[in-house]
Amino acid sequence: MTLPTVAPFQGLRYNSEKIADLSKTVAPPYDVIDEKYREALYARHPNNVIRLILTKDEDGAAQKITKYEAARRYLEDWKKQQVLIRDQLPQIYLYHQTYRLEDGRELTRKGFIALRRLESFESGKIRPHEYTFAGPKADRLNLIRSVSANLSPIFGIYRDEGRRVEELFYPALRKKALIDIETEDGRHQVWGLHDPKLFAELDRRMESKTVFIADGHHRYETALAYREAMKGERKDLKGDEPFHYVMMYLCSMEDEGLVILPTHRVVTVPLAAPWSEAKRRLSEFFQVKEYGAGESDKALARLHELQAQGHAFLLRLKEGLTVISADSKSLEKIPELKNLKPPVRDLDVVILHHYLLPKAFGLDVAEDHDSVKVQYVKETAAALKSVSDGKASLAVIMNPTKIGQVEAISAVGERMPHKSTFFYPKLLSGLVFNPLDPEERVGI
Repeated sequence: MTLPTVAPFQGLRYNSEKIADLSKTVAPPYDVIDEKYREALYARHPNNVIRLILTKDEDGAAQKITKYEAARRYLEDWKKQQVLIRDQLPQIYLYHQTYRLEDGRELTRKGFIALRRLESFESGKIRPHEYTFAGPKADRLNLIRSVSANLSPIFGIYRDEGRRVEELFYPALRKKALIDIETEDGRHQVWGLHDPKLFAELDRRMESKTVFIADGHHRYETALAYREAMKGERKDLKGDEPFHYVMMYLCSMEDEGLVILPTHRVVTVPLAAPWSEAKRRLSEFFQVKEYGAGESDKALARLHELQAQGHAFLLRLKEGLTVISADSKSLEKIPELKNLKPPVRDLDVVILHHYLLPKAFGLDVAEDHDSVKVQYVKETAAALKSVSDGKASLAVIMNPTKIGQVEAISAVGERMPHKSTFFYPKLLSGLVFNPLDPEERVGI
């Protein structure tokens, strides 16, 4: 029996006859939702997906059960009430997101949601680019074991030279979308596609492609752990049980709507070195150009212009704005960087955390995402304002990581520091779920 690499599935979806406005039931991925936003999502609609992906502890405590069991009960109740209904035929779900960037550009990212056969990272067919933590993986494993479903798609990217995969979906886009909603970050459209011949051709074209995980590393590793747990509990496995697969959104690296945004760093503690000393240290390896506090537009334009030439950072201190830049050869002279592999050394976030913050500014900061000394800010204006308002001592405005860098890092078996990439916009949770009934089978 030949097992498919990419396969359709019978999605579980919100019933539009029961819920008129589906935008009230969706949410971003669980790991970008803070407590304030979770409360807002809870209040938005009694069937919002937040009750499944980030259930409150109190939901379980009131019934003397775990929050994971509470999530399972929500899911079962919504199915009984037909708030959630199952598609009768296996589908591939096309998912388009139309959004606007800070600079006013409107883009549409196009991809599809399907089942991707699980493979270990050692196989080289699925590649990570970020490290994971034990806590979130344990949390997600408890959830998937309780609800027996993939609740949110993992975000994967792949090479599609010639748009050979994308062209398969053109006819389906003439149909009316199953879902067409507006949220805070733009328009979301989903089409369902049932075509066994197309499924077979899609699998053929995707079988040899390497998939790089853009977002959802914890959930992918959780899916691997869940598969191993299920294999240990069952006998006579055929390999086509649903737990051998995971729900994944797949987008080609050539798609014009695929964008990585930078995550800026804001230092909230006093700087150990005065600017005069830091500037002297920086001048050893970087070109240094200072701007007045009111010249942020000019400094930002220079930062973005330098991206194509090498490495650049915009520093905002109380003294004003400074753009620093260097080419790759200059970085080889920096002791803290020269022993790193070139794809790693060429990452701006690595330069920042290995040299700029600890050496130029004398800051003892952690590289992990839990550092209380460094905040991670996505909005450029907010990062700059934090210094002008006196709430921070330094803001470092970054250029975004390039798609090619994600690929290069993964290809050499390395991983990036946290907050190196921010694929925007985030995929919505709540568009479609993938039940993991072990008695069902995956196929095309």
